[in-house]
Amino acid sequence: MNMAAKSRRSPVACLAALLSCVLFFSVLGGVSARELDSPRAAGIVVSYGDGRVSYVYVPFVEDELTGIELLRRSGIPLTTVSFGGLGQAVCTVGGTGCGLTECRQRVCQTADRSSPFWQYVRQTAPGEWSPVALGASHSTVRDGVIDGWVWTSGQPSLPGITMTDLLELAGAEAKGAGATGDVPAASLRTVGGVLEDGGGSGGVSDVLRGGGVLVAVGSIGGLILWWLRHAARRVGP
Repeated sequence: MNMAAKSRRSPVACLAALLSCVLFFSVLGGVSARELDSPRAAGIVVSYGDGRVSYVYVPFVEDELTGIELLRRSGIPLTTVSFGGLGQAVCTVGGTGCGLTECRQRVCQTADRSSPFWQYVRQTAPGEWSPVALGASHSTVRDGVIDGWVWTSGQPSLPGITMTDLLELAGAEAKGAGATGDVPAASLRTVGGVLEDGGGSGGVSDVLRGGGVLVAVGSIGGLILWWLRHAARRVGP
């Protein structure tokens, strides 16, 4: 009798177990979707040594990246050379750097102590930047990390910056804002110097365009004033 009862209950138990499995995997699927809606992000500050500075905000969905992969995803034109197991050396960033031959031989450095090269640093606290001993190919980048790249021969110098600052400076939206399941592209803005692509603000070209508008407005205003004075003389006593 007891065996018959167990037999009758078995289909119900199996169905309950099946529903539990479906619910479990549905929850897992929901977590994955939420992770895509709110990706992780890291930042990059690039100082070119000529007054230009690039600010980059890079979203990603992986648990971690390498520093070189983060730089590749920035959207800044990049040239590197491989040194096998030692990783990649950075030759040029945004057109600043050295040729492949010099990069392959000396990583852009020469016998001259004043010769610059790309130095890779990471902010450990606001305003505190430290060299990354492992190099960009072997470093670990996680959510909230801010890397720095400085073209200089001396001690790298960058200002303190937070991820909130970087969001604004790079012209990015907050993580997850308007997300549709795809990872947003990196946001990049360069300030200082002459900006040929118009992607930044405060460049010399912007100042010249603004000055041109002021000159044009001033010329039109002067012409109107001359016409009014001339007309007044004609109708005067």
